[in-house]
Amino acid sequence: MLTQLCILLLLLLPSGILLTRHLKNHHHPRTRRKTAVVLVLGDIGRSPRMMYHAQSLVRSGFKVWLVGYSGTPPLSSLQSSPDVSIHYIPPPPDFLNTIRLPFLVGGPAKVIFQVIGMLKILLRYPTALGAEFLLVQNPPAIPTLLLAQVISFVRGSKLVIDWHNTGYSILALKLGNGHLLVKLARWFEKTFGRTAYAHLFVTDAMQITLSKNWELHWTPDEDFTVLVSALDEYQRLLTSPPPSANHPGALPALLVLVSGKGGPLLSSFLSTVSAREKTHQWPDITVRTTWLAMSDYPVFLGSADLGETLQGFPHAPKLQMLRDYFAPSDGRDGRDGRRQAWSSWDEQWVRVVGPVLSKKDQ
Repeated sequence: MLTQLCILLLLLLPSGILLTRHLKNHHHPRTRRKTAVVLVLGDIGRSPRMMYHAQSLVRSGFKVWLVGYSGTPPLSSLQSSPDVSIHYIPPPPDFLNTIRLPFLVGGPAKVIFQVIGMLKILLRYPTALGAEFLLVQNPPAIPTLLLAQVISFVRGSKLVIDWHNTGYSILALKLGNGHLLVKLARWFEKTFGRTAYAHLFVTDAMQITLSKNWELHWTPDEDFTVLVSALDEYQRLLTSPPPSANHPGALPALLVLVSGKGGPLLSSFLSTVSAREKTHQWPDITVRTTWLAMSDYPVFLGSADLGETLQGFPHAPKLQMLRDYFAPSDGRDGRDGRRQAWSSWDEQWVRVVGPVLSKKDQ
C-alpha cells in the first residue's frame, strides 16, 4: 500500500491530472449502450460482490467485460455466459520475484507493470466503442480511482464507484491519522472518488458522511470481541447450567467456523482463541478459520445450524454485503441458500442500482 501510494503520486498523478483536464475539454468519445466493464483490483473469484454485480448486469441485458486478477475461479455462471468476457490482468514479470531487489526498487516496479497491464486491457476492451459504464469497488483506492477516472474519460464511460470503505482509513490503522501518507491517501481518494457519475454505498452511514464532509464513521474490522464474549457466556452455561435447564446436556457443544481472509483484528482474535484452548476455558467449543471458493459458500452455510455476520453496519444497508443474504437450507446441500441469496441480492440490485444505470443524462 505504501509503495503503491508513493510511486503513483510521484509518477502517475501529475500526468493523470493533466490528461483528465485535457480530455474534459477536447475529447467526446461515443459509447455502446447496455455495456459495462466491471474492474476488480484483486482476485476475481474472491470478490463475490463484484461477481454478483456482473451477474445482475447480464440479467438486466448488459454485455459485461470482467477485468481483474486470476486465482480462484469465478462463478460458473459468469464463465459460461456468452454475455460475459473475462480478462485477467497479467502478473508482474517473474524476474521481479526471483531477483532480490531493494524494496524501493522492486515494489514500484511491480506497481508500474500492474498499471500497464490494466491499461492495456481497459483501453482495448470493449473494442471499437467504449463501455457505457465502468464499475469499480473501493477500496483499494490506489491506483484504482485514478485509473478509473482516466479510462472513463478516454473511453467515454460513466464511472460508478461501489464504496465498501475508504482506503485511507485502513492505512491509518497502521500509520495513524496524522501521518503524511495517510493525509495524501485521503486527498487522493477524495479527489478522484467524488466526481464519479454515480456512487453505491454499503450503509446509509457511509452515504451520509461521505456526501456531507468526507468523514467516515468506520469500524476497523469485524468485531470479534462480541463473538468471544458470546462464546465465553455459552461455555459458562454449559459448565454451570441455570436451574431452569432441563438437564446438563441441554446445550450442545459448538464447532465455530470463521470464514474470510480477515483484517487487522483477526490475529488478535486467533491469539485469544489459542489462549482459551490452552487453558481449557472452552472444553466444549472449537473455533477454526477457513477460506472457501465462492461456489462452496452456499453449501458451507447451508450445512450450518446458525449463521452470523460480524461486519459492522451502523445503519440499515443500502446494498448489503453478499454473504449477509445467504440463508441455511433445510436440505443441508446449500441449494436453497444459494437461491435465497441470489433472490435477495437481485431484488435489491434491481431496486437500487437499476434506476441509476437507466437514468438519462441531465
